[in-house]
Amino acid sequence: MRKKRGNPRLDEARNTDTVAANSARAAKADDFAREVGKRLHDFIEDNGLGYNKEEFARHLNEIGFPTQRGGKWSGKQVARIFDRLRVLHAQKPRGRR
Repeated sequence: MRKKRGNPRLDEARNTDTVAANSARAAKADDFAREVGKRLHDFIEDNGLGYNKEEFARHLNEIGFPTQRGGKWSGKQVARIFDRLRVLHAQKPRGRR
């Protein structure tokens, strides 16, 4: 008789409540996007508009600001940060008028 492989109580071992973990991951990503946004805002204030995403990525790499995983920036990563900041801005509660 062959021994069955794997955890016989996998359902108990597996974390089925991922809502809290996903919320924490999203909050961490939001905080990181805000920090990157501050750096890019400062760059735009100092240098004006008219830069593309690759130039923003080059700037972040030049100032030694790593990606969340510690790597170098690309234009696509900058685009994703802008997308996340756009969503965060849209979710921001508006004041009374």
